[in-house]
Amino acid sequence: MTESSIAMTNYDNPVLRVRHSELEEDHSHGTSLYRRMCPLCEVGFLLMRRDNDFKLEAIDHCILCAQPFEYIDIAELNGM
Repeated sequence: MTESSIAMTNYDNPVLRVRHSELEEDHSHGTSLYRRMCPLCEVGFLLMRRDNDFKLEAIDHCILCAQPFEYIDIAELNGM
């Protein structure tokens, strides 16, 4: 499959609940604490968004296939 054939294909899928800490790190653009490979399409990335208070948000999506995800370990990631 090419990236163009994957783009936005999972936009309407139900939200998948995942642990961010268990996702594969993406090292293609250097080291990042938060960037992860999409476990569904395995080509796109999850970048992690922040709210207005700069806390990490629980809901994210793949920047390629648009699969929505919910991080069930968000409290740990935010240091709570």
